[in-house]
Amino acid sequence: MPESIEVKPTPIQRNPHDVAIELLNIYLKNNLYKDKFSNVDDLRKLYLEFYSTVKMADSIHFEYLKEYLPEELKKVVGEFEEIT
Repeated sequence: MPESIEVKPTPIQRNPHDVAIELLNIYLKNNLYKDKFSNVDDLRKLYLEFYSTVKMADSIHFEYLKEYLPEELKKVVGEFEEIT
């Protein structure tokens, strides 16, 4: 039996639920619309809005989404495309 075992790390892959929860946390931490949430149904609705946005973005080809990127990210994407 070998003395040491080498394991290759796998990149972290987040699913749409993870991303929706992360967006919800960011939204709530920034105290946006504090008074909007009076019950669990309000949070559920907000989560579903984030989740549906993530699922929709996941199913659309990146070329169609590039026009909606902020200008700073458009520059980064352009530089990356020049390299590849």
